Formats: sequence, structure tokens, C-alpha cells
Amino acid sequence: YPALILSDPLADALDPDFPLNRFNHVILYVPSETPDEAPIWLEATSSLHPFGQIGASNEDRWALVVTPEGGRLERTPASTAADNHEARTATVALVPNGTATVNLRLAYTGARRDRVRGTLWDEPPTERTNWLRGRLSQGANLDATDFAAVDTRSDTLALAAALKLTRYATKVGSRLFVQPSGLMQPLWVPSEAGLRTQPVRFGHPYLVTDDITIQLPSGYTVEALPDPVVLESEVGRYEARSEVSADGTLRFVRHFEVHTARLPAEAYTDVRAFFVAAARADAEQIVLKRGG
Repeated sequence: YPALILSDPLADALDPDFPLNRFNHVILYVPSETPDEAPIWLEATSSLHPFGQIGASNEDRWALVVTPEGGRLERTPASTAADNHEARTATVALVPNGTATVNLRLAYTGARRDRVRGTLWDEPPTERTNWLRGRLSQGANLDATDFAAVDTRSDTLALAAALKLTRYATKVGSRLFVQPSGLMQPLWVPSEAGLRTQPVRFGHPYLVTDDITIQLPSGYTVEALPDPVVLESEVGRYEARSEVSADGTLRFVRHFEVHTARLPAEAYTDVRAFFVAAARADAEQIVLKRGG
């Protein structure tokens, strides 16, 4: 059956008790055959969404399903942060002058996948490379890329790249100062606001994880590691830790999750404070020292 819907990631909720034609889009609703099965929702006007996924602009809202017996309201499914996952995995070979060679894999699901595939689908190789370069830290030189998954409709969109970073670590005397999260662009931080009158709204949840292995230069050992960090907020959760493995390599693991949220305007200061604290934790550095 066709289902009328207000398609917008930040659309205000419809009031089921007040008839009003606020719909701007149509998706499809396939009823379940048994009570134990969930209905199927289809974004039939998109050639990029995998089967059964309707995207962030259609999820978790009322839809008016048009049946032969008349219209009825049905709630579209809501995704979780884990459904909208950006997983970044890298192996970094660091050399004494602070430069590094990196093998990087990026994997996207859900709304994170939809955004990347929608951005890159019709773009030529040069523009795809420029897009990836824009997500990396400044000074990244791409040696090889693999964008083949962009041209498929797979549930997980996986990209790969080999690159060099001209300044992954800062050399000071016999020490190297390494910011492990410095492989990618810094976390977004909301701007400062004066008198805010509108609610704070995060339309859909998402999760970004990092798992970075750093191979130390010959002759260097770890002198200092940042303390593990866990931050909790109404809008999200941040967790990061650095550790030394038995073979002497470094591992940096980060979990950054943002929830669906609608908060009063006065909550903006606390929301911004969470992002500021996460960005500050991201900037923490590992200290390596040459010699014993």
C-alpha cells in the first residue's frame, strides 16, 4: 500500500488527533502475513537504499497508509546508533621524523552509508578522491583508493585507502608527540550561542568508532599515555583509550555515539559542553621517547 509521509530528518511530529495534510512524500508499506512478523517499509523512489531500509528522513514518524478500507496511521521503524555506524580502522607505520604511512578502511551502514553513497554515486574518480581527502587530516597524500563499493547497493559501504601523512607526530628532541585521532578531521563542535530560543534537536542517532594500530619507530618506547576517558550526556556518549600491546605496538580505540534528542533551548550550553569535552579528549597526545 502507498504510505503518505512527511519526509524530513528534522520534521516535527504529526498529531494523530488533528487531521492535516502535511505530507510531502510517498513510500510503500507491505503488511506482515502473521502477527509475529514486522511489516516491510520500502523507499521505492530511491535507487540507492538497500531493500527494507527507508533512510533517516523517513524513519520514526507517522505515515498514513492508504488501504482499500481507508487510511490508517502506522509508525515507521526507528534506527539505533549502531544501525548508523561509521567504523574507521587503520594501521599506521610511524617513522622518527613524524611522518607516517597508513592503510585505512572506512565502513558505513544505515544513514551514514546513505549519505556517503548519495554524495559519491555520480561523481568521477577525481571528485571521490577529493571527498576522501577532505575527511582526512591536513597534509594527507593519497597513494591508492578503492571506491568500488560506492557503485553497489550493499548494506555496508566499505572504502579503502593507502596514504601518507606528512605530520602525524611532532618531533621535539628525543621525543615524538602523537595525537592518534589526528588521522581524521577533528570532531565537530557546535558554535557558541547567545540567547537561544529554539529547541536543541538531533534528528537521528549515529555511531563513529575508531580502531587505530600504531607501529612505533625503531628505538622508541611509550613514555606517557593519556588516561582513559568516558563522557556521558543526554545527547551522546564518548569513550577513548590508548594501550600498549605485548608486541610494543600502540592501539587507540574510540567510541562516539550521538542519540536522537529533542531538548529545551536552555540545554544548549550543556550540549555544547559535551562536544567541547569530547574534542578536548580527542586532542590528547601519546609521548614516545627514543632510547631507554
